[in-house]
Amino acid sequence: MKKGPGRPNLGKTQTIKQRAVEVYLPTQEMVKQWKENAARHDVSVSQFVCEIVDNAIRKGHSSFTPREVLEKQVSDLRLEVKLLTERLTQAENLVKDSNETLAKYRTKLSEAEHSHLDQRVMKKIKNLFLSRNVVLLNDIPGLIGISLNDTKGMADIVDSVNFLVECEFIKENMTEGRWIAERRRKHNSAGKAGKRR
Repeated sequence: MKKGPGRPNLGKTQTIKQRAVEVYLPTQEMVKQWKENAARHDVSVSQFVCEIVDNAIRKGHSSFTPREVLEKQVSDLRLEVKLLTERLTQAENLVKDSNETLAKYRTKLSEAEHSHLDQRVMKKIKNLFLSRNVVLLNDIPGLIGISLNDTKGMADIVDSVNFLVECEFIKENMTEGRWIAERRRKHNSAGKAGKRR
């Protein structure tokens, strides 16, 4: 029997080597996926890959980024998200701690309002520390206008300084007191104390 003509050659047989492109995929799993996709569309793997690539080029998606680069970009972005999340958590904790500390100071100052402390003396001492930061304890009476012979005035100074130490506004040693509250706490809390005086 005479063999039929078969499919027309169209000159492709002579150029088959020139038209060949070898592709090495990074994993066997990817090879399997490509073959399955080609079979699903009832075409050869070569035709499937050719159509996909050609369609991408025609649609303007001709830019190319290697998979390794994309994977590194994803890894870097994940790391950045992790670091930003940690920084956000730290910031939230700082805000929480600050709010708790401010609430503690407000409570202490509220207690002072109903205590035996002389509010005028307290205000003078508070302003003195705010302006100088460090004050010699022996200088306080003269700086706020109280005589050393004024028994009540001297007692008021001691009570006010002790209160500020207890509230952690100042730190006291044998000779001097130093303002140790943070700047924001100093302005906010001291401002509220001043309004009460």
